[in-house]
Amino acid sequence: PAWRCLFAVPPPRRGVEALLLLLARIVAGVMFCVSGWNKVFTDAGRERMVHTLVEAGIPFPVFSAPVLGAIEWIAGGLLVLGLLSR
Repeated sequence: PAWRCLFAVPPPRRGVEALLLLLARIVAGVMFCVSGWNKVFTDAGRERMVHTLVEAGIPFPVFSAPVLGAIEWIAGGLLVLGLLSR
Protein backbone atom coordinates (compact mmCIF):
# COMPACT_ATOMS: atom_id res chain seq x y z
CA PRO A 1 0.00 0.00 0.00
CA ALA A 2 0.94 3.64 -0.47
CA TRP A 3 1.21 4.38 3.27
CA ARG A 4 4.20 2.06 3.61
CA CYS A 5 6.40 4.56 1.79
CA LEU A 6 6.01 6.87 4.81
CA PHE A 7 7.96 4.41 6.93
CA ALA A 8 10.51 3.29 4.35
CA VAL A 9 14.10 4.11 5.19
CA PRO A 10 15.97 5.71 2.30
CA PRO A 11 19.60 4.78 1.67
CA PRO A 12 22.00 6.90 3.75
CA ARG A 13 23.49 9.95 2.10
CA ARG A 14 27.03 11.02 2.76
CA GLY A 15 29.15 14.13 2.59
CA VAL A 16 27.97 17.56 1.59
CA GLU A 17 24.62 16.34 0.30
CA ALA A 18 23.72 14.89 3.71
CA LEU A 19 24.79 18.06 5.51
CA LEU A 20 22.81 20.33 3.19
CA LEU A 21 19.68 18.19 3.45
CA LEU A 22 19.97 18.16 7.24
CA LEU A 23 20.42 21.92 7.35
CA ALA A 24 17.46 22.52 5.01
CA ARG A 25 15.23 20.19 7.03
CA ILE A 26 16.15 21.87 10.32
CA VAL A 27 15.69 25.41 8.99
CA ALA A 28 12.30 24.61 7.43
CA GLY A 29 11.16 22.75 10.55
CA VAL A 30 12.16 25.58 12.88
CA MET A 31 10.35 28.10 10.68
CA PHE A 32 7.17 26.00 10.77
CA CYS A 33 7.49 25.54 14.56
CA VAL A 34 7.88 29.26 15.22
CA SER A 35 5.02 30.15 12.90
CA GLY A 36 2.72 27.55 14.42
CA TRP A 37 3.69 28.56 17.96
CA ASN A 38 2.72 32.15 17.23
CA LYS A 39 -0.64 31.08 15.82
CA VAL A 40 -1.47 28.88 18.81
CA PHE A 41 0.08 30.56 21.84
CA THR A 42 0.05 34.31 21.12
CA ASP A 43 -3.07 36.43 20.95
CA ALA A 44 -1.75 38.68 18.17
CA GLY A 45 -0.75 35.71 16.00
CA ARG A 46 -4.10 34.00 16.53
CA GLU A 47 -5.98 37.19 15.65
CA ARG A 48 -3.94 37.64 12.45
CA MET A 49 -4.62 34.03 11.47
CA VAL A 50 -8.36 34.36 12.14
CA HIS A 51 -8.43 37.58 10.07
CA THR A 52 -6.61 35.83 7.21
CA LEU A 53 -9.02 32.89 7.30
CA VAL A 54 -12.05 35.23 7.33
CA GLU A 55 -10.69 37.07 4.28
CA ALA A 56 -10.11 33.75 2.50
CA GLY A 57 -13.66 32.60 3.23
CA ILE A 58 -12.60 29.56 5.28
CA PRO A 59 -15.51 28.22 7.38
CA PHE A 60 -15.25 28.36 11.20
CA PRO A 61 -12.14 30.59 11.28
CA VAL A 62 -12.06 30.88 15.08
CA PHE A 63 -11.91 27.08 15.36
CA SER A 64 -9.69 26.55 12.31
CA ALA A 65 -6.94 29.02 13.29
CA PRO A 66 -5.62 27.16 16.37
CA VAL A 67 -6.09 23.78 14.68
CA LEU A 68 -4.02 24.87 11.67
CA GLY A 69 -1.42 26.47 13.93
CA ALA A 70 -1.14 23.28 16.00
CA ILE A 71 -0.69 21.19 12.87
CA GLU A 72 2.03 23.56 11.67
CA TRP A 73 3.77 23.52 15.07
CA ILE A 74 3.69 19.72 15.44
CA ALA A 75 4.65 19.01 11.81
CA GLY A 76 7.57 21.46 12.12
CA GLY A 77 8.80 19.63 15.20
CA LEU A 78 8.53 16.29 13.45
CA LEU A 79 10.45 17.72 10.50
CA VAL A 80 13.27 18.92 12.77
CA LEU A 81 13.45 15.46 14.33
CA GLY A 82 13.29 13.81 10.91
CA LEU A 83 10.21 11.74 11.74
CA LEU A 84 7.88 11.04 8.81
CA SER A 85 9.85 13.58 6.78
CA ARG A 86 9.53 11.67 3.54
